[in-house]
Amino acid sequence: MSKLGADYDFASWTIHMAFIIVFSNMWGLLFREWKGSSKRTYGLIFFGLLVLLVSTIVIGYGNYIAAQ
Repeated sequence: MSKLGADYDFASWTIHMAFIIVFSNMWGLLFREWKGSSKRTYGLIFFGLLVLLVSTIVIGYGNYIAAQ
């Protein structure tokens, strides 16, 4: 059940899915699942995490503007 209200159900789902991906990747980095991977792979992981975090901020800011 969304706590954001009926108008923002999409935001709840996208934020939920983004943070599942962020935390699972951070967990993988913490437990060295990518040991031996190239620097390019690590760069792509960090770039992807950055994109997800920025997109979550944009969604949150968009919801804030819409509520004004």
